[in-house]
Amino acid sequence: SVSQITQGGTGADGTASSALPGVVLIDDHGVRWQIEDGWQDRLLGSGAPDWFALQKGDRAHPRKFGHRRSVWEVRQDDKFFFAKLRRNPRRSLPEWFRGILGLTSTEREWKISRAAKARGVPTVHFVGMARRNDGGHSPLKPGFAGRRPGAILISEGLADTVTLSAAWTRLKRNEEPQTRRSRAALIDAVARLYAIAHRAGLFHQDNHPQNILVEFGALGQGPDNQAFGATPRAYLVDLLSARLSPGPIGYRKLVFTMAQLEHHFRRIASRSQRLRFLYRYFDFSAIPISRDPTAKRSLLRAILDQRNIHASDLARRRDRRIGRSGRYFTVLRPAFGMEATVVLDVERRHVFPESDVDDFDIDDWAELLEMLPDEGEAPANLESSFPELTIHVGYTGGVWRRIGWSLFGTPFSRFFKHCHRLRHRDIGAPLPLAYITRRSPLGLLQGVWLVLPARIQSARLDRE
Repeated sequence: SVSQITQGGTGADGTASSALPGVVLIDDHGVRWQIEDGWQDRLLGSGAPDWFALQKGDRAHPRKFGHRRSVWEVRQDDKFFFAKLRRNPRRSLPEWFRGILGLTSTEREWKISRAAKARGVPTVHFVGMARRNDGGHSPLKPGFAGRRPGAILISEGLADTVTLSAAWTRLKRNEEPQTRRSRAALIDAVARLYAIAHRAGLFHQDNHPQNILVEFGALGQGPDNQAFGATPRAYLVDLLSARLSPGPIGYRKLVFTMAQLEHHFRRIASRSQRLRFLYRYFDFSAIPISRDPTAKRSLLRAILDQRNIHASDLARRRDRRIGRSGRYFTVLRPAFGMEATVVLDVERRHVFPESDVDDFDIDDWAELLEMLPDEGEAPANLESSFPELTIHVGYTGGVWRRIGWSLFGTPFSRFFKHCHRLRHRDIGAPLPLAYITRRSPLGLLQGVWLVLPARIQSARLDRE
């Protein structure tokens, strides 16, 4: 089934290929593969799965699933892989040209991750990348469907690892002396990781605890009651937005990185723990600033100023998610005239006490929407089917109120957006999970509903 095989670095016709050294190029029925030499049988052999048609089962399990990107865990014999599949549509001529030139997000992450690992940066081991051709479609031809060919990125799974967020949360619950030593070891491991990455010239622009993996050790208990090791090892992942420079990163990039980490850990780690991370980073990096008190204070002020700027930018980016379909929110239109803006993934769980509310997927919300009546009433069997939810009904009686709400929005919609904007800024507010409307063929509101967790008090909502 393989039509052409070339060795990375030199093509079949003697010209330079676009693959990295040690990578094999394979054309397989319209799918362009780049595979690390020695992994061809694992990824394309007789026992390999159909990577572009993964389905939930014994061998494949979805870890993340969205409209544009999904991450799957795939087990094969004695190994397991993570497959990151992207289905980004080509909506513009520049995006189409970037795909032609090999500058898609999948290829960018593939190249920078392998280059970073070659420089000694602890990161995941990507063994294969593929891009599916689009059958000759282009935005310059009539009838262009506007779809980008699928792309997949496959990495070898890291055994016995958890995210830094999960490891730190587990250790924070225990104050025994051994656990305190484990927290210090974890801080040192992450500081060493960033020192190595920055010396290698890697600038990771998306620094947060979910993008750092740590091994099990004496840090507590992992899955299946496994203990963390006494000297944990940390890894950087998700290098899509990372950049590599010829030498160590500069002062501004260092401030930006530390400000991002400071923003994420300022609510779950003490000031002394955050300072320990910074000073240990200086020790591992051999930066002279650690021995200059004036320069050290100047750097700390710069990090705090940059943290505030980053927090404002991050809140605005989160605000733009409301009302759009993505990982955290989505808009459902299950029937004519009905529209629901629902929450799929509750953000900032480590900040708010009610964040242990279970996430609802699209199928769960579709089941709830089927129970709503045509008019603005609460279904009688909602409490038995969804005891963890409380549904509030907006009274749309009166012609002028109905017209006004139809044209200018309802108090429920303003409440939904306002609460999530407050939560994006780490300000305590109720957690509305869904805002639902039903309209007549003329566009007038027939029903308005707001869904909240059952145990959250909504006196503020009742006042409105």
